[in-house]
Amino acid sequence: MNPPYGDRIGNEKDLESTYEGIGDFFKQEATGWWGYVFTGNFDLAKKIGLRTNQRIEFYNSTIDARLLEYELY
Repeated sequence: MNPPYGDRIGNEKDLESTYEGIGDFFKQEATGWWGYVFTGNFDLAKKIGLRTNQRIEFYNSTIDARLLEYELY
């Protein structure tokens, strides 16, 4: 998924619950799968509350971004 980063859409404070919700969904509904989140806001990514398996560096125009991989068990 590619949630807002807080640069153009939303602000960082309001998006905390979105990122927490992603983590909750991964933990409760996606056990046994792999989850991926593409984000340019690393502080918000920490709100997911899971340890990444891999972080792949990308650039979204001028935004330093990461594709975060989660093994969901």
